[in-house]
Amino acid sequence: MKQRLTLVSCLLAGMLALSCEDERDQVAAALKVNTLATGLNGPIGVDTDARGRVWVSESGSGKNDGRVSMITADGKVYPVITDFPSTALASGEISGTDHLLFADGVLYILDKSKLYTANVAGFNPGDASILASSLTTVSASTPARASDRTPVARLRPEGRTGMEAKAQTRY
Repeated sequence: MKQRLTLVSCLLAGMLALSCEDERDQVAAALKVNTLATGLNGPIGVDTDARGRVWVSESGSGKNDGRVSMITADGKVYPVITDFPSTALASGEISGTDHLLFADGVLYILDKSKLYTANVAGFNPGDASILASSLTTVSASTPARASDRTPVARLRPEGRTGMEAKAQTRY
């Protein structure tokens, strides 16, 4: 009886494992990768706007060359904001800009210690890039009382998380 139960258990486990592999093969076969753009330097944060343009934060090479670029539908890359802090860590990793959010014509760019905001509503491909040092910043390390601020992160209607575009945070 015990051997029969073991045999049935092994058969069921084998059938389950084989059925899972079939699902993985189907999913892998359905995936298709398309290259949107090349020449990005440590891309990490990505968002899109209503016009279908892709906004990408790039951590850079560790030589204060982080930037935010805009990619048009035809795959052309346009630097929008340049000269973000970018440093090489002892581990070999690059520390630079991290996440970004595009909302209502404003870019919100986060690095390890600051939140940058840039109004790019009027930016067009080919316009001169903006220096990061000219942007409005909020220090991420400055303590604040809960009563002084509204949340800067929430779930967006489309189900993505991101920094809230209309946050009225005072630090």
